[in-house]
Amino acid sequence: MHINQLVAKAKSHTGLLFRCFVTRDMNVLGKAFITYIRPMLEYAFSIWSPTQVGLIDRIQSVERQFTNRISVLQELSYSERLTASNLKSLEYRHLGLDLYLLYKIIFGMCEVNLNSILSLRGDVPTRGHRYKVMLEHCTNNYHKNFFVQRVAPIWNSLPASIVDFSSFTSFKRSLNKVNLRIFTRF
Repeated sequence: MHINQLVAKAKSHTGLLFRCFVTRDMNVLGKAFITYIRPMLEYAFSIWSPTQVGLIDRIQSVERQFTNRISVLQELSYSERLTASNLKSLEYRHLGLDLYLLYKIIFGMCEVNLNSILSLRGDVPTRGHRYKVMLEHCTNNYHKNFFVQRVAPIWNSLPASIVDFSSFTSFKRSLNKVNLRIFTRF
């Protein structure tokens, strides 16, 4: 229900964007999409994040439709349109937002009782970085799709040689060097 309303609102605003802007310049329209449409699709995403492929595709359809309406991109595939317009897929961006939130939780930047939702491996020697999250064994889909269970495997696979955990800004900057596309479809 929420996702259907969100997608309908975003598509409606995308139509308004194309009616209000006289230019069809890809860069101008891309900035307008990033400024006016994308925040609707990303607000509190980690809380309501869908895990079903059909729902993810429904959200992704907003960006797919937007890039297809730009005349110079119409002959390209969706992945090629994203590259040509210098946009990252919403699925890719949502993964980044999830990783940012997990960083904030682990390093106490959010008012969350860390022990109630996750546990760090701490002194257990592991390969990679020292902030790995222990995953609980899940027996039902409710727990399998829980935020930590969904994001921790990707978090744990972040390479210590590239990712800088010293500050949130450094983390965000270094995360851009990691190829997160292997965890997404686009």
